[in-house]
Amino acid sequence: MKVLLLTASLLLVQFTFGQSKKEQINILTIKVDSLNRVLSQLNSNITQLQNQKNQLSDEKNLFVKENSSLINNLNERKSTITNLNVSLLKKENEITRLKDSLDLVYSNNQLLPLIKSSTYAGEYSFEYKDGPAGFLQLYFDGKEDYYFLLEYVKGPPSYNMGTLEGIMKVYGNIGVFDAQMYGQDACKIAFVFDSNGVFIRQYPEGEECGFGGNVYITQHYYKNNSDNKSIQPSVNSSGTFTKSTNRW
Repeated sequence: MKVLLLTASLLLVQFTFGQSKKEQINILTIKVDSLNRVLSQLNSNITQLQNQKNQLSDEKNLFVKENSSLINNLNERKSTITNLNVSLLKKENEITRLKDSLDLVYSNNQLLPLIKSSTYAGEYSFEYKDGPAGFLQLYFDGKEDYYFLLEYVKGPPSYNMGTLEGIMKVYGNIGVFDAQMYGQDACKIAFVFDSNGVFIRQYPEGEECGFGGNVYITQHYYKNNSDNKSIQPSVNSSGTFTKSTNRW
């Protein structure tokens, strides 16, 4: 009996132990499955992060490329601006020199030889994009007078204009027009001829010449041709008053 009881007890212990191990295996299986799901999710996250990293890397490379292109464009623009500033400075210096020469002529009344030829006859003009434009025609009468027709357009937005016909003499390379036209002050205009054309300056830059609002003709006109085409400006009995129009 004791042997049977002992045998039954051993069988029961073995059965109980076997059932506990199975449960442990099930628990471990569940844990392994859970870990596999976590690992799978981690792998998915890693893949997403890697894709994001690659995308960021591509965006970085694109940004670096665009930034390099912008820097090159900026350097080119800086170089262009520098060249333009140099050209502008040269032009301003030339204009200052010419203005000083004109001021010297008026202040010292320098006498230069009277030009009695058609040396400076012809057509002159200038035009700036979206800016002012001008036209000058000079005709030598065969004696000692130059007849001129001068037109100037200020440009946008007002497009105010000025037109002037007159007679002047040229001394050396300088012609001076001086006539009483409007008001108490005289309209004075100096023409300084050079190898490229003529620099024109108005004295003073006011309304004495009858031009449109804020129209001042101080500018360099480039020579187009040397044709001595006959023009006959309208003059009064004294031969000094000329015709000025387009006063708006």
